[in-house]
Amino acid sequence: MYGTAAGNTLEKRAAQEDVELAPSAALDEERVGTQSFPLAKFLLATILLVGAIAVLSSSGTQQNAATLTKMDAVEIISSVPVSDSPGTDRKPREYVKYSADLFAHPKVQAAFDDVKRIAYQHVYDTCFGPENNMDAYINEKVMDNDLMFNDGMTVFNLDCRDAEANPLIAFIVILDKQGQIVNVHNPPNRAESVNMYSTDTVLFSCISKGGQWLWNWKTDATTKLPWTMDAHTLNYVAATGNFYGLDRGDKFSPSTAVGYSSDGDRIWEYENEGSHINFLSIDGDYAYLSLRSFSCLVKVDMRTNQVIETIGGLDSDFTITDITGEVSTEGGWSHQHKFQHLDDKYASLFDNHVNNEKSFIEDSNSHMRVLKIDSEAKTVSEVFAFDTGDKSRIYGGADVLPSGNVLGNSYPMVVEPAVEDRQYHVNVWEVNMATNEADWRLAFKGRNPVDPANLRDPYPHYFYDPENPDGRVPTGWNIYTADRAYPTVFALNLCSANGGRSLRFSPFNTVRTQEDAPGVAAVVLGGGEPVAQKAFLYQKAWLNRPEEIDVPAGAGATFTFWMNNQWDNQWAQEVNMAALETCPP
Repeated sequence: MYGTAAGNTLEKRAAQEDVELAPSAALDEERVGTQSFPLAKFLLATILLVGAIAVLSSSGTQQNAATLTKMDAVEIISSVPVSDSPGTDRKPREYVKYSADLFAHPKVQAAFDDVKRIAYQHVYDTCFGPENNMDAYINEKVMDNDLMFNDGMTVFNLDCRDAEANPLIAFIVILDKQGQIVNVHNPPNRAESVNMYSTDTVLFSCISKGGQWLWNWKTDATTKLPWTMDAHTLNYVAATGNFYGLDRGDKFSPSTAVGYSSDGDRIWEYENEGSHINFLSIDGDYAYLSLRSFSCLVKVDMRTNQVIETIGGLDSDFTITDITGEVSTEGGWSHQHKFQHLDDKYASLFDNHVNNEKSFIEDSNSHMRVLKIDSEAKTVSEVFAFDTGDKSRIYGGADVLPSGNVLGNSYPMVVEPAVEDRQYHVNVWEVNMATNEADWRLAFKGRNPVDPANLRDPYPHYFYDPENPDGRVPTGWNIYTADRAYPTVFALNLCSANGGRSLRFSPFNTVRTQEDAPGVAAVVLGGGEPVAQKAFLYQKAWLNRPEEIDVPAGAGATFTFWMNNQWDNQWAQEVNMAALETCPP
């Protein structure tokens, strides 16, 4: 209508290509459908595991832990008995519950039918069901604050693994705020990094040989990207057309960050040996790397590969005050995931809170955290910490949303089907920073990978793998991290500035980006041409950064306020300047 900000060529190429993998090509040696381990081995493991899990008593009596060792060093622990479960109720206040059935979706059913034709029956038996496995708990009164102008969508990879943590089947899922499926895609293998490339397109990175992909969730067109990278993290910088991720590392532990052009040319690399990089974020010439092994975030100048500063860990350059007021240099987090740069003053992370032996420090839970950074004073203050109530050795995130809420995910060590709050394999949270309570919870039920027909007794949600640096890796259904997207841009906090001569607004893009993204605002009279325009930049991580646009004297008391972005996801709202509150100083 009034023009858009600059687009990019790769998006157009993605829209033109519709690459579909045939079932046989969509599988590799790490997917059970192609016999990643012999059937006899699977049956032996199942028999042993069922024997071990039999020590769990449905009456709630604590039994001795059973540990079995064989060629894969299987470990089974005794579950927390039902009678000793923490007395938690992590549902939002005044919630409304919505349920959905992943397995009723035609594309999900088709994916399972394909697996049944080319793989063992146990893929279907382990992963299909139960019905209505997705529950959304929503405090709708407060959630309207975040979704006032848009139907926000939550995006993630949801994948199922067997009792030995072998990946069986996976889906890229887009849900609306009631937890209903907007669309779903069956990738070649489970994805870890899943984020938005644009409003209509998801960028995801699969494990093993699954590759890196773009999926347009509106048209179902897919494009395979021209390189092979690790699955932990993959981000796109629209201004340059470059992608940033990791080289695949030995034993699931990548330590080399890389950059590629859209044509597949390698343009940058940085190695930090033994660091286990699990996320990177880009800001101009700088890369911010989440180093799990060292419990820190490092800022690297990509022009020189010099480390500019380190937050957390033994080599921290900062004095850190945690949410309780305790002061240290290492920080109160440990072996985190998705430690990310939000801007020069804020960062966020998911604190798995395990030590070098991957045991939980002081038996505490995993947390979502937001930090405030003062680079000049070399201080960091924790401004938000949410106890998920779960002990998640790996995975997780903490993304700030336009409302100021924080989106993240976690999973439990033990699944307890008979306990309402603890019956789920994985949780996605939206937490109100002001109250430190969940306003929205998505939770996903699944089957016991050892005994899929048993929907009553507790069972471990992990498998011990001595070759994996994380040790106990999750089984059943899992989410690596979750992202949020909106169908149009929008503005919050509209108010009257400069004695009514200007409109102040907080603009928000449809998706989070790696760098601030171009936008434009306009004052429009009577549906005609704009009488005032302003170009601005959307803050990349949805932090609140107000803008102002002058309102011409002849505009009158009422007009249309209009905004757009580089993908033409425009938005408009009628504004009565006389009815607006005066902006704070």
